[in-house]
Amino acid sequence: MLIGRSKTRGVLYARFIALALFTGAAFAPPAQADSVVQITPVLLDLTGPSAVGVVNFGNQSQESTTIQVRVFKWRQSNGRESLEPTEDVVVSPPKAEIAAGATLSIRVVRTAQAPITGEDSYRLVIDQLPQARDSGRAMVAMLLRQVLPLFFASAERSNPSVAWSIARVDGKLALLARNGGDRRLRVSKVTLTGSGGGSVTLGGSLLGYVLGHSQMSWTIPAKSGSFAVGSRVSIHPRPKRYRANQCSRV
Repeated sequence: MLIGRSKTRGVLYARFIALALFTGAAFAPPAQADSVVQITPVLLDLTGPSAVGVVNFGNQSQESTTIQVRVFKWRQSNGRESLEPTEDVVVSPPKAEIAAGATLSIRVVRTAQAPITGEDSYRLVIDQLPQARDSGRAMVAMLLRQVLPLFFASAERSNPSVAWSIARVDGKLALLARNGGDRRLRVSKVTLTGSGGGSVTLGGSLLGYVLGHSQMSWTIPAKSGSFAVGSRVSIHPRPKRYRANQCSRV
């Protein structure tokens, strides 16, 4: 699976690479087959009273493809993420076939009647359903899963307020981020610099999100030996906003 952003902001190209499943004992190379689907936008951020969003798909290949879209509630608790089934948001249609060269728009609708306070977080899970085709020596199945962030927010939501710290979690050194604000914080990378001069960088283009009123954690590589117990570590998250550049004791 190859996934990459185009130079146009908010457009994602998902390339579906063929995976071959063989019934014989010997393994043979898979058939050369792929398809490209353009998805836009790559994030939905809807502010009340709006309750409807749209995700567009463009099938740029020479063959049809079938997609299935589901919505899950996105939570973070004790530094871990989870996706839970929800009936508060629905998609229409939840499953559709896109002809070669055609486009498709899927509506995302918040059906919950309770007003939004702060920001509600969800994930759109988009699957390309397997398509078996006979390649002579093998049956080739095509499959892709792409997960997009989805947010519904009140107009009065507060900005992120993230406190960073370092602690041991399950015996391993970890970077902790606790967000006391309503809005999530998207973190591209975090650089940790020890009092002895050693440093390590977590992430690159995207380390992850810290959802509103939630806590997230990331394991620090074991090679960071300069972060001794009791030492002081400077924490430099990027982008530089919302209480950046903090310090913590190990």
